[in-house]
Amino acid sequence: MFCTTPSPSISPSRSRGNATQSPFLRLPAEIRLQIYALLVLPRRPSDLIPSYEKVESSAQDSFDYDRRERGTDRASAADLSNPILLIRTIEGNRYAQRYGPNKPRGEHKRSDYTVRADRYRLRCMKTTYHCVNNPRIEDHLGILRANKQIHAEAADLLYSSYTFDFDTHVEAIIPFLNDLTPFARSCVKSMRFVKRGLAYDKEFDRAEWTSAMRYLTSSSSNIHLRRLQLGIVAGRPGANGWDRIATYQKQDFILLRDHEGMQWMQYLLELRGLQELDVSAVVEHCAPATNSMAMANFIRFSASIESGFAQYLREAVVQPVVVSVRLDSSATPSPSDGDIIKDESGRPMINDATFAQAVVRKMATPPNSDNVNLSMLPSTTKTWAESGCLGFLVLNRPFKGSRASEDLFWKR
Repeated sequence: MFCTTPSPSISPSRSRGNATQSPFLRLPAEIRLQIYALLVLPRRPSDLIPSYEKVESSAQDSFDYDRRERGTDRASAADLSNPILLIRTIEGNRYAQRYGPNKPRGEHKRSDYTVRADRYRLRCMKTTYHCVNNPRIEDHLGILRANKQIHAEAADLLYSSYTFDFDTHVEAIIPFLNDLTPFARSCVKSMRFVKRGLAYDKEFDRAEWTSAMRYLTSSSSNIHLRRLQLGIVAGRPGANGWDRIATYQKQDFILLRDHEGMQWMQYLLELRGLQELDVSAVVEHCAPATNSMAMANFIRFSASIESGFAQYLREAVVQPVVVSVRLDSSATPSPSDGDIIKDESGRPMINDATFAQAVVRKMATPPNSDNVNLSMLPSTTKTWAESGCLGFLVLNRPFKGSRASEDLFWKR
């Protein structure tokens, strides 16, 4: 579906000529982005419905007994403001039937890899990944080959707008990202994946998790995630199996992260630049806590996933985005805490990318301004921000369910 070939090689002088001669490139950037959105983003929720044949040919997803849904059911109620692409590993036997030797469709351009296959995961088989809900934009992707500037603008919108959902198929993360160009890979901002249940973790599960996390946290991979949806398979012995369980608090995980079987957390703590983290439990049935001490620890951790563990992880890895701005003291009177910041025309300031409303929050001390990024603000805010005295805007909390950091904080 996605273009993995390099963008056209165009000399700087020719690229500048295109920008001045092309009527399209003379359009305002906001208009061009709207045109790109019509080409590379889904128009209807039905565009994101998974293909039944592709779901059937994929390796098994997680199943949440609370929500009564598998990982591929998440796109059934598609949200066009946060489109999700479901990347899944093709089941080993299906891969052999489709791409094996002497098959008419025996070639593909995606990287292949080896996984544990069959019901009991006893056999190693070669396979690859596929997207089970292509959003019907294949006919429009030719725009990525128009020229270097259009490729950069359209690819940035394409890869930054989707959430790439791998569910428990973490073995597909590295091949999928490696198949993208370095620029496209740097544009990926949102992902979802699921950690398999600790009580049932095998050595090869730990190896796949370790490899994927090392890749995502390595600076050489050029990946800059801003939003992560982390699912963790949780065990619960019956509908009321957590009622009398003493859950872990966030401070407990400072010690637990070094315990046997919890080393997988170390790689999550190396994530940098996250602005939003959603941690959820994928509930499965399990044996009672009386079966063994290991099962009792697993159940206690499971009951703590959406409370103590989620709080600990957010405080450890979510970093507010600090934007250094200049406020016009004459045009903008000193605001009060909770005021909605407005532009010159009196309209509330909105972050175009995340639909965040600018709200005043007085801060006792200026935040760290190392990661200044005015590009996250709309053009009206930039104009407003470049005049007057120095201040700060900090984006760090969801606003009306939008998909990145939201509340804007101000300090004189």
